[in-house]
Amino acid sequence: KTVAYLGGNKEFVDAIDREKTYLSLLKEYNFTNYGIIEGNFLRESGLKAAEKLLKNKELPQAIFCANDQMAFGLIKGILAAGIKIPEEIKIIGFDNQEVSLLSTPSITTINNPFYKVGYVAAQNLIKYLRGEKIEIKKLPSKLILRDSA
Repeated sequence: KTVAYLGGNKEFVDAIDREKTYLSLLKEYNFTNYGIIEGNFLRESGLKAAEKLLKNKELPQAIFCANDQMAFGLIKGILAAGIKIPEEIKIIGFDNQEVSLLSTPSITTINNPFYKVGYVAAQNLIKYLRGEKIEIKKLPSKLILRDSA
């Protein structure tokens, strides 16, 4: 399968981590990298990414987006060109933001446990202030299948 990645602003750690994850998954699943498109986590960068992609003769089979806002913009741009989602191209977002449900088609996305992340961070801050050892935890994400993929 040929896949592309629409990344976020690399000033943010989560953008860097998500791109690294994308690159490692390419190798793990033997996907062909169509390319990495720079974005900024905003809907408008999804629209701009659609314009760039549509200049090419062929599209990737799927595009992973660093967040749902960019996926929403990408979907709008792709649909405006008459390309069917998910039949002709699949789009996956990240964060499970409300826009993922409001979009037509609804966005397949990765849900991050944001509340739990904040809770663990607060616990670690309290432990740090008390001079206690801080626990580093990786919290599981979950794929939410919807209409865009």
